[in-house]
Amino acid sequence: MYHRISRARYDPWRLSVTPEHFEEHLTQLSRANVVPLTSLPKTPGGIAITFDDGYRDNLDTALPLLRKYGLPATVFVATDALCGREFWWDRVEHALLASLYTPRRRLKDAPIFQRARTAAFGARLRALDRCALEKCLSELPHVKPASEPACARHRMMGKDELRELAASPLIEIGAHTRSHPRLSLLTEQEQHDEVAGSRHLLEHLTGRRVHTFAYPFGKHDETSVRVVKQAGFALACIVGGGLVRSNTDLFRLPRLMVRDFRGAIFAQQLRFWKALRWLA
Repeated sequence: MYHRISRARYDPWRLSVTPEHFEEHLTQLSRANVVPLTSLPKTPGGIAITFDDGYRDNLDTALPLLRKYGLPATVFVATDALCGREFWWDRVEHALLASLYTPRRRLKDAPIFQRARTAAFGARLRALDRCALEKCLSELPHVKPASEPACARHRMMGKDELRELAASPLIEIGAHTRSHPRLSLLTEQEQHDEVAGSRHLLEHLTGRRVHTFAYPFGKHDETSVRVVKQAGFALACIVGGGLVRSNTDLFRLPRLMVRDFRGAIFAQQLRFWKALRWLA
């Protein structure tokens, strides 16, 4: 599970993997059995590559490297971002970054930059419903309004760029809701609007059937699973949860988050995950 392939000077949520490290990952993965996500449940020992959200660097940076190694991937797109707006965590990043610009303070010395504190702050925000989240953001200094276009470092794919990405035979487009909410905080009808609405728009824009779904933040409840099934998806992904096995629920497929590991560390991770498969 990846999000972004970029050289981010400031990455409080740890969503970015540098192009150099990503290529080192692909070098390792090219020696494994990488398959499209839809083939994973029936491929023992298989590995699927996924990206969440729909950042522009998935097209500009990730796709050329995937093409170089001939490896398939699924990109889960939150469709509201196609209009060029920033996700709330990217809006918050502006506030976090602004808080670092104080006299005689370096980035690494700023308390807000400490990983544990930032992670805890993000977890508290993710637990809020839409209204409470927007109220909280409105009270934080330096947070960009939701109506403002994305800055260069947070640029998302537009509709034409999505079509270009979807045209690659290596890429499968998956749905990731419309506005990237925590689904379990919504009513069943609201969940349906988010889930089915994203699928319909993606199919309209790409001219292709959308078979796969990823729960935003990996969060879901029984209603979410039912809504995803009713929307016609073949499978859905969570975050974490171990490895895919023969008896894994197709609508709760686990994924392993990949951070900005050097190639050697990523190789160790692959060996560790493989060992888990044989131990189970």
